[in-house]
Amino acid sequence: MKAFSRGLSKSCMSRSFKELETKNPYLEYCLKMSTSLPSQVEDLLESTRTEFGDKLLSSTQVLDIGVYTGASAMTAALALPDTGQVYALEKIKKHANVAKKYMQMADISDKVTF
Repeated sequence: MKAFSRGLSKSCMSRSFKELETKNPYLEYCLKMSTSLPSQVEDLLESTRTEFGDKLLSSTQVLDIGVYTGASAMTAALALPDTGQVYALEKIKKHANVAKKYMQMADISDKVTF
């Protein structure tokens, strides 16, 4: 997971991620205790940042269809300005509830509408 945090520090979400890291003891624990991401995932994250990072930074609204556990919605919410909003659509209630839980833990539930 340390590689994951290094990858994020290079990304458009670095400032927001660092703010989250200082506010969330659960995330701090997970980063400390987790293993590194496979290089293929790191490459994908970097490619996604390169392709879409600038567009996301200039956005104020994001539509996330098929939220699952909320990783993409959370990433978008952290990258958006304070006034930004993520509209998250998930038809499976169990998945939506998991995502909502993590949005609350990250203190960004006000930026994500399910």
